[in-house]
Amino acid sequence: MQTALEALEVAPPNEVLILSQMFGTRQMGISWEDELNINRGVVREILDKGYTVCWKDHPRDALSFYPELEAEFGGRGLRRLETPAAIPVQLLMRKLRFRHCVSIASSALFYLRMMYGTAAYTFADRLLPYLRAKADYLCFPIMLSQLGNLDALQPVSRSSGE
Repeated sequence: MQTALEALEVAPPNEVLILSQMFGTRQMGISWEDELNINRGVVREILDKGYTVCWKDHPRDALSFYPELEAEFGGRGLRRLETPAAIPVQLLMRKLRFRHCVSIASSALFYLRMMYGTAAYTFADRLLPYLRAKADYLCFPIMLSQLGNLDALQPVSRSSGE
């Protein structure tokens, strides 16, 4: 029988990895519903650009947006990446080889870009109006200045497959 790690496969070239983070459950000024709607918009935007989406829950989050997102987008190209919580996604990328990764403010975006050349995008700008914690106001502008905004993700080219 294969282990979860052995079962991992190389990501298709037009699949985007979303690393989930739940700020609403951390009393940071955004409701769960508002954050779900932001994530819903992000998934829709990526799918509309011709990509499929692989969703990775944050290992410390007790709740997940995935069931709601799957109900809406599961038939359109959304799947969940199941990995052991104790293993950071950065350590799995040699096998997974995602070309694109999206998150709000995950440090993994920097590691994946530096270690594997993964194109990294943030949608921190979409949460800024909701947050009231000082640390986020310091962190999010750094993310936005150092990483591509999700708007920079180009649509899949029909001729090249990406």
